[in-house]
Amino acid sequence: MFYLGAEAKYYGLIDELGNEETAINILKEKAGIKEAKLVRYQQRRTLLDIFSQLYSSSFYYFGQGFSSNLLQQNRIQLTT
Repeated sequence: MFYLGAEAKYYGLIDELGNEETAINILKEKAGIKEAKLVRYQQRRTLLDIFSQLYSSSFYYFGQGFSSNLLQQNRIQLTT
């Protein structure tokens, strides 16, 4: 389950609406400091990760083109 920002605030899941800059400013104020250095850690991607991402995008577009072709040829019909 997920909530939009306004919903999360209404249910008391968050204190304030804002973005990353808002959060950093609140933390600096609470810590009593004027400057903060934000360090971002990124997970190292393996060769398998790169190929998986490449192939998943390719197969998505292949499937999209395949289904579009079937729709144009009236081989499948969408129902609502």
